[in-house]
Amino acid sequence: MKRMPMRKWINDRPILFWTLSFIAGILLSFCIICGLWWIAVVFSVALTTVFILCRKNSKALTKIALLTASFMLGTLVFWANYVNILSMEVESSPCVVTGVFTDRVYDGNNYMSVVLRDCSVTLADGTQINVDVNVILFDEEQIDLVATGYKATFYGEISYNYIFKDGVDSYTYKNDVYYTVTSVNGLTVSQGQPTLAEKCRLYILQTLTRYCPETADLSYALIIGDKSFVDGNDMQSFRTAGIAHLLAVSGLHVGFIVGIFEFIFEKFKVHPLKRLAVSLPLLLFYAYLCGFPASVMRAVVMAVCVQLCRFAFRKVDLLTSLSAACIVILSVKPLYLFDAGFLLSVSAVYGIATFTAATNRLIKRRFSGFTAKILTSLSVSFGATVGTMGWSLYFYGYLPVFGTLVNLVAIPVVSVAFICIVAGLIPVVGQIFLFVSDKLILFVLAVARAVSSASASALVLPSIGIATVIIGIWLFVYGGYVNFKGKEKLTVHCLLALIFLCSCIYSFIPKDAGTRIFINETYGDSCVVAVNNGEVAVISNLQYGETDKIVSTMNFKYESLSLYVTDFTNVRLSAFQLLNEQRKINSVYVLDTSGNIAVERYCENQSIDVVRVPKNYFSGNDVKVRSIWDGSLVGALVVADDMSLAVVTTDNSLLYGNLALNLKSIPTALMCSAPTADMLKDFENSYIFTTYMTDKNIYSSNRCGNFTLIQKDGKILLKL
Repeated sequence: MKRMPMRKWINDRPILFWTLSFIAGILLSFCIICGLWWIAVVFSVALTTVFILCRKNSKALTKIALLTASFMLGTLVFWANYVNILSMEVESSPCVVTGVFTDRVYDGNNYMSVVLRDCSVTLADGTQINVDVNVILFDEEQIDLVATGYKATFYGEISYNYIFKDGVDSYTYKNDVYYTVTSVNGLTVSQGQPTLAEKCRLYILQTLTRYCPETADLSYALIIGDKSFVDGNDMQSFRTAGIAHLLAVSGLHVGFIVGIFEFIFEKFKVHPLKRLAVSLPLLLFYAYLCGFPASVMRAVVMAVCVQLCRFAFRKVDLLTSLSAACIVILSVKPLYLFDAGFLLSVSAVYGIATFTAATNRLIKRRFSGFTAKILTSLSVSFGATVGTMGWSLYFYGYLPVFGTLVNLVAIPVVSVAFICIVAGLIPVVGQIFLFVSDKLILFVLAVARAVSSASASALVLPSIGIATVIIGIWLFVYGGYVNFKGKEKLTVHCLLALIFLCSCIYSFIPKDAGTRIFINETYGDSCVVAVNNGEVAVISNLQYGETDKIVSTMNFKYESLSLYVTDFTNVRLSAFQLLNEQRKINSVYVLDTSGNIAVERYCENQSIDVVRVPKNYFSGNDVKVRSIWDGSLVGALVVADDMSLAVVTTDNSLLYGNLALNLKSIPTALMCSAPTADMLKDFENSYIFTTYMTDKNIYSSNRCGNFTLIQKDGKILLKL
């Protein structure tokens, strides 16, 4: 009797499964350094069991062996990277720095952060290290001396930027700047030479500023990906409208360039290898110009894979190209796996490769002409939205309600604007193109502002946890990569929908936080969230990126939210609006004497009480906050049950005495920017939090990440 062939359940995508195994190796290694050894034990037992069960099936055993090899490679790459990162650690120390200013500058409210390249740093013990450093400048005279390409020499205090804290500091990792220098003095500069990339970026910025004065910041972000010049309110409008990805150079932007080349290549019937030879150097130069971000490198590797697949197999598989790009990038930078930009970029393409590909096949069968084009565009936008939904909620805490529709309008407009900007950079003849791009970007900005100002423009939801994995599996099944027939397919979809729904419901159920104080202390970007009996007090000036952190922290059940500010003038209206939309502010308590007309008007329209707190006076009920004055505002004392936290707002060590007198009665933690020897003496039985580590006994957010305080048996306990 003729034997029937075995049914093939999954369409083979070897590179996809090798990539997943590689990622599993990275994740398992990360779990080990986090102390989760039991996961490694369970995985090892499971792998051994699979080998035993398949020992007689040579074909299956070969596949498992290849997956295991990929897994081990991921583990090896992670540990090599981990050891290299640890080898760069130095203790905080006075130092002498000589280096060159780059154009990687962030101009904060009262300070400037600038990266120096080609640095020679001499530590207090005479050790010399050659690294790039991030320098923090407060003095206006020093800030005025900063110029790209200029050489600088100065004294300062160097600190190591720890990568492994509460998770992974992907910002430091992807920028390859592992050291920060503060307390700068004796700064001298001399003329130097910018790099080719810096010269090109400077030319682009100057050209856009000259011919696109209204949209130069957005145009520069669109072409280079540098959002440091973009107005905070405009940036928030783009986020709420769901089109912030347009200002982060990614596969979309690389796609614009590739599209131009493909149009020319198709016209002249150019061979795939010749296409690659022409386009690859230009794509790599564009990546170099943008600073080699992960999203661009992913797109460049995918573009190479597409051309190679066309040459070898005469067809292109998007999922295989994506997998190859991931394994190449993670082999070099394994911790990109924890970077928001990388995860969102990859998951967007994954959504397009699965959901959009399957949906487009249905559209082609039933529709044609203009209707088919509109539906295809919608499916691309919706596929990317579905693919990124879980990560968007994890990193930002909300979903843009109108994102799919806004992208349907914005992407075609921005693609034309992008091409016009590139053409407009040609000297002499480019001015007309920049005029067109300026008007197009103004249109997109107007759409973003209109959408973000609409009610219910953002759907606030907690992170959906395991449901993110369910989405990935569901998309894989929907995309046709698993061979189910008839009722089997319907049953599987219903089962996945049920699991997804149950995991979402579990995630949406508010958890009781009890009495806790959450501390997020990073440079120029600090916030405290205290909760007790359902009452929440947030101490933050909402100047930088605090809103997303506050929203992600408040994933628990609460009844009321009060915002306490120590610098009312500098509260950003866009950040305030976003916090109110996502977590509903009941009252604002102003601890200083400044004003903010824009925020006060908004509060009046939203029926939010604005309360001026008298000096040295307690406000609140279950969570009390006291302003502490000594001629000027020294700090804010937060009290929740038997815990207290002092948020210091002064760097004047002479004013710490009055602060200390207010903190003797109950266990106290202290959050400040620069603790002194006197402070260490006054608060010897307290936890002290700061951004940069200056003493082994101080909990530095640079070293340990964020913190949670809980109270037990009359003592404050610290959870890192």
